[in-house]
Amino acid sequence: MDARRFRVETVAGLTLLAVLIALGIGPLVTPSVSEQNELSTDRVIDHVEAISEEPHPMGSEAIVPVRAYLTEQITALGLDPESQEITTPDYFGAPGATVDVINIMTRIPGDNPSKAVLIIGHYDSVPTTPGANDNAVAVGVMLEVAEVLVEGPPIANDVILLFTDGEEPAPRYGSRAFVSDHPWMGDVGFVVNLEAAGLSGPSTVAETSGADRWVIDGYAEGAPSPVAYSFVTEIIGLIGEVGTDFDSFKDLDLPGIHFAYMRGSPAYHTADDSVDNIGIDSAAHHGSNVLGILEAFSETDLSDQHEEEAGVYFAVGRSSLIRYPAAWSLPLSLVGLVLFGIAIVTGMRRRVCSFVPVLKSGLRTLGGLFISLVAATAVWWGITGLRSSPGVVESYAYLVLLLLLTGAVWHRVATRDHAGPAGRMGGVVLVWVVLSVATGVWLPGTNYLFVWSALTASIVLLIPLVGLLDGLWWRLLALAVVAAPVIVLMVPAVDVFFQMAMPRPGNPGSEIVFIVGGAAFLGYLAIALIAATWTTGRSSASAESSP
Repeated sequence: MDARRFRVETVAGLTLLAVLIALGIGPLVTPSVSEQNELSTDRVIDHVEAISEEPHPMGSEAIVPVRAYLTEQITALGLDPESQEITTPDYFGAPGATVDVINIMTRIPGDNPSKAVLIIGHYDSVPTTPGANDNAVAVGVMLEVAEVLVEGPPIANDVILLFTDGEEPAPRYGSRAFVSDHPWMGDVGFVVNLEAAGLSGPSTVAETSGADRWVIDGYAEGAPSPVAYSFVTEIIGLIGEVGTDFDSFKDLDLPGIHFAYMRGSPAYHTADDSVDNIGIDSAAHHGSNVLGILEAFSETDLSDQHEEEAGVYFAVGRSSLIRYPAAWSLPLSLVGLVLFGIAIVTGMRRRVCSFVPVLKSGLRTLGGLFISLVAATAVWWGITGLRSSPGVVESYAYLVLLLLLTGAVWHRVATRDHAGPAGRMGGVVLVWVVLSVATGVWLPGTNYLFVWSALTASIVLLIPLVGLLDGLWWRLLALAVVAAPVIVLMVPAVDVFFQMAMPRPGNPGSEIVFIVGGAAFLGYLAIALIAATWTTGRSSASAESSP
């Protein structure tokens, strides 16, 4: 292959990958205020400024005017504020002391209610932060949602707005009290919880409860910019309680959704979570999600029982949420396994590859994967030790560094692999197929990250094995078929793992720095498969053009 042809192919391949990366980044870009529903972000900001002038933990004097402000705003809307008061240990104060924790709530009646939609946001903060994003934004959004409902046409089901106190301590005093003692609890048929663990980012489904597919289908149909990933909800479900008011309702298996945004989470529970750093687009997205839920479920008979069926779902682009039953995961994975087997048998018949070199190549890929995971985790531990509060742009520079590191490990592994281009690609695809089958059995909600790439890669693997690679456009098509599901599905997943791995100096107990290994794991797999596909095509083309 001459130098000019090499440059043309390189530019074409990189351009294709850049376009796919842009598509993959789509769901990570917070929808702008102009893309959202009819909430007034100006009024939301006014509420946030009034609530988060200073830290206001439960039982403090600073929380008293916040509570009075909520009562005043609810009354101004023509609604009746209710309160629920309990006495709890003074979590942030002197041992043995007690404080009053007071929930504030109101109810907007529907014109033909079955059960009520409950919207929750806590109005207390920890002592170290004004809590502008965590959780004054949620409170402001709820007040604005109340205004939209009061001024708009009536809906069928009641809506209860619950502003909880005492959420920040682990016992979740306010929500536990509502669940156990308040008479309105028996009327609740659907729960929406609003949270933030950062300064910006899309309002994303962090958890679901109850009938997963029914909940997500309603959300997808009502929200204009839905963002949800079943691998996130499945992993969090395995972890158990994540420490929000939603836990109190999830424990009862009530249908519901927990929304959160978390970009810039090093500011979580610090003085940087102030009115100067409000995620305005994120606030609008919170509001858009709530109104979308109300639109989807306002006319629904919430007293009906729905099948507890798990779903697979993931956001693509700015407004699409792909959904299908989790029961499809294993059959799809087995189809991928069969296609891979056909590809290998075809290669063996044509004497292009054999199973043992492919197996060895797969083991080398696993070895490189382990090295990449350990190296990236060690580097990230070092970075977070030096930079405990990186900014958003700075943190993404570190992510690029980690991905370059995983790419370097793959290159080192690939140059020592003597299975040949087709055998090397077969080894990488083998790893993807095994992961696809394994997740299809044990983690069906996570399976989509692997199964679609395993399917397309197994099909494309046949191309060099049967001698069909001929010309730049055919090789670009092969690259696109493999890289599209890899990049579109993996980019958001890598970002989620990386955001979860952010240091949180304001709340060290909530940081999971080692989970950066998940980002490295997925990044290595993506780079390995894309690189193997492209180099296999080039090698085949070079062989065909040789005299």
